[in-house]
Amino acid sequence: MKVYIKSSLAVLLVCLCSSLIILGSYALYILNCSSPIGSRVVVDKENNILSVNDDKDIKVLQLSDTQITALGDALKALDAIQMTVEMAQPDLIVLTGDNLMNGSKKFMLKKYIRFIDEFEIPWAPVFGNHDYKTDMTMDTQCKLYESGKYCLFQKGNVTDSYGNYYYNIHRNGNPIYSLVFMDNAISTTEHHLEWYRNTINSISNECGKVLPSWTFFHLPLVETYYAYRQYYYNDIPLDGEMRDGGVAYQKNDAGLFDTAKELGSATAMIYGHNHRNTFIADYKGIKLCYGIKTGRASYHDEDIQGGCLYTIKPDNTFTIDRIFLDPEDRHFIFK
Repeated sequence: MKVYIKSSLAVLLVCLCSSLIILGSYALYILNCSSPIGSRVVVDKENNILSVNDDKDIKVLQLSDTQITALGDALKALDAIQMTVEMAQPDLIVLTGDNLMNGSKKFMLKKYIRFIDEFEIPWAPVFGNHDYKTDMTMDTQCKLYESGKYCLFQKGNVTDSYGNYYYNIHRNGNPIYSLVFMDNAISTTEHHLEWYRNTINSISNECGKVLPSWTFFHLPLVETYYAYRQYYYNDIPLDGEMRDGGVAYQKNDAGLFDTAKELGSATAMIYGHNHRNTFIADYKGIKLCYGIKTGRASYHDEDIQGGCLYTIKPDNTFTIDRIFLDPEDRHFIFK
């Protein structure tokens, strides 16, 4: 009897180990297996220019809070990313922070970068608060992102901050829009404001006019709360939802919104962080825009996962569309 039990346990352990190896191999396969889509955008990293040579819509897909961590959650997140990208068919992808999760390993970020690169679409990440809590230094993450073939990331030179950079979009040789990427995961200091002011003024001087711009970062600003309160107390219908019951805004902010308002370039400020808030509010002439949580780690609602698609029209106006994934429609085995 004892021999039989020991043999059964041995067989069970072998089966379990085999299953884990197969699952791990499958997971790593998926981590290296996105479908090429391609983009008509021509990238000039040296001069920070993204060029399109036609009059078609220019589509920018925001993915947020992908939170790549353990293999199971990574598969779910990559599934959601692939489905959202396939639905949007964007020209550019932006990740608005919490790309990774507490304790995420270096090999996971390497696989993640390879996965996004295989869409063959230019992409630009910023950091979130959880990106500061991985098993890597911030400098290591910066170097890995900068090594991505299609990744636009630049570390920048803001003191004690990582990933403050910009690109100008040119249509048929003419500058039409600026995309500004900022790291506000820990704070927004006077150093950030100085960099932002110098960047917008430099672009204006170079182009001979103030270009409209979108600014991407992770944590919402306190003005998001002010905007929501304004809508709520004036019975103005909200575009989107506030399911989180509040706004977890950046409390260490030296005044990014006021600086943007003063410079007159920003048309939208775009972020994530609150996984169940999706609302977009017009506040003092600037759209304040929550993204849609893309990953499935941490708290979330199954019916509000996907991304936001920002489209610059041929007349240089823009539209915003939300992409929600069907919770029952998944490519892979994890539901």
